Order: sequence, then C-alpha cells, then structure tokens
Amino acid sequence: NLAVGYFRRLEFAKAMEEGQKVLAIYPGSPLYRTNHALYAMYAGDFPRAAAEAQKLVEGGQAAYDTYLPLAISSVAAGQLETAGAAYGRMADVDASGASLAAVGLADLALVEGRSSDAVRLLRAGIAQDEKDQNASGAAAKHIALADAMGMQGDAKAAAAAARAALAIDKTEAQIVPAVRWLIATGRLDDAAALGAELDNRLEPQARAYGRIVAGQLAIARGKRAEGVAALRDALKLADLWLVRFHLGLAYLDAGYHAEALSEFDLCVKRRGEGYAAFLDDIPTARYVSPLAYWTGRANEGLGLAAEARAAYQQFLDRQAPESSDPLARDARARLRAR
Repeated sequence: NLAVGYFRRLEFAKAMEEGQKVLAIYPGSPLYRTNHALYAMYAGDFPRAAAEAQKLVEGGQAAYDTYLPLAISSVAAGQLETAGAAYGRMADVDASGASLAAVGLADLALVEGRSSDAVRLLRAGIAQDEKDQNASGAAAKHIALADAMGMQGDAKAAAAAARAALAIDKTEAQIVPAVRWLIATGRLDDAAALGAELDNRLEPQARAYGRIVAGQLAIARGKRAEGVAALRDALKLADLWLVRFHLGLAYLDAGYHAEALSEFDLCVKRRGEGYAAFLDDIPTARYVSPLAYWTGRANEGLGLAAEARAAYQQFLDRQAPESSDPLARDARARLRAR
C-alpha cells in the first residue's frame, strides 16, 4: 500500500523502494515482482526493471504486462528491435497482451517515423478490440492513430480519430492528446470544453491536465505569457512529466531558450514516466523520442551550434529512411543549413 501511495504521489523511486521490501517478504509473488519492475520503469531504473521482469520470464511466471518493462527498457537503451520482440512475446500471452502489444508496436513505429506501419497496426488492432468488446484498448489505439495521421500531415483525419477515442471514454489519456488535434483543426471551443471538464474534477492530477489544455489553448491564441502561466499553475497541482514537456515547448515558443532547455533536460532524466505518460501502462515512447529534436531547437536558440547539431543527429539516428515525421524533415533542413 505504501508503494501504491507513493506511486500516486508521483514519488516513483520511493514506490520502487517499497516494492523491493514487499519482494523481501514475498519473493515468489509474480504480481509483486511485476509491480516492482513497473515501479522501477517509471523511476527510470531501466536495468532493474528489465532484470525483475526477466526473472519472471525465465521462471515461466510472466503475465502479459511483465513484458512492458522489458520493452520500455529496450527503448531506453536504443534497442528498438529488442523492444519489438518483447511486444511480440506479450502478444502471445493472451488477448489483453495482444491488444497492448498492438499499441506498443505502433508506438515504436511512430518513434521511427513509420506512420504508415503504425496506421496499419492500429486499424487492425481497433478491429480486433471491437470484436473482443475491449473499449479501453480501442480508445488507446484511436489516440495513437490520431498521432499517426497527424504525422502524415492529415490533421483532419487525426482529429477524427481523436473524436472516436473521446466517444468511447473521456479520461485524461484521451482528452489531453485529443486537444492537440482539435486545436490543429481550429476547434478551439471544443478543446476548451474538454479542458473545462478536467478543471472541474476534484483530483489535483486531473486539474493539472486541465491546465495543460489551458496552456495549449493560450499559445494557440498567441497568448504566450498566459500559456506559460497556466503550465506553471499545473506544476503546483501535480509535477507530471507531460506538464514539464509542455512547459518546455511553451518556453521555447516564447523565446526563453535556457528555460526550455532546462525543462527538456528534466524530461530526459524522467523519461521513465514519459514512456507511459499517463501512468496507465500504455506505451507512449513517441512522446519521448522528439525530446532530442526540441533540445536541439533550444540549443540553437542559445547559439550552441555544436550541441544543436548533436541533438538533431541523435533524433535523426532513430528515424527510418521512409520517415514521415515533419520534425525529422526540419532537423535535416537545419543540419544542411549549418
């Protein structure tokens, strides 16, 4: 219970420590070992996360979610093929594993800019989820599909996919990503209504997500200072990874490059949270991958040319040759211009 409590307070290292103490009492529990591996993943202790999960695999005790720390630890190490293999093993466990693995594999495709592959995986996964009456699985895939369509430059299709997710459920994991595509298609009032839903919830984390929406809307309306202020208010409610990431973007948009770089550096250090950004064990490595690009932009703004080049190249090193990611195109253009 202490581990769960610390997790909900976003104190992941302490959750990991308490999870270790549980294992000292119940060393043979697959559930507690899986939980410990997940706590370690969120805390950014990827070697421990992988080691604990691997013990369950070798002992024949792995559940489908045992493979998530293995996959994410491989992503953190830059081993995307190994991560894909972990998702493949997850898919073989049961229907729940197959559903989550479809999201994970599509997420990896988006990390590499392979949006067409992601679309194919997600549409097939949605069809299977609908057949299995797995509403939450379908909602997660619609959100990822929105990101895939957006990467292809089709904001209208992205917004349609986001609305499909919202028609299933309106948790933070649907609302916050959907807002991006509603704003991109000029549906600012719809985005504001969703943000208001979050603002009116009692939980501090929900209201922090509402402040993220408010920040995005303010920036879309050209009110940069108001956007930064909304995101700073969000931090007072909950120091979420997504708040830090959006605050970095807001600082960058406002021309405060040093402050942006500080936030992006913190996001890299806390990337264990970013790999499942809504803390629901749904992979979002595609949110973490662009950090190298944004770090390059912040360094460029500070006049740190060598650091900017290195960051852009780091981002591009993970992009597939057929990448459709507009950030990859921009990174290549910036490298050519230097």
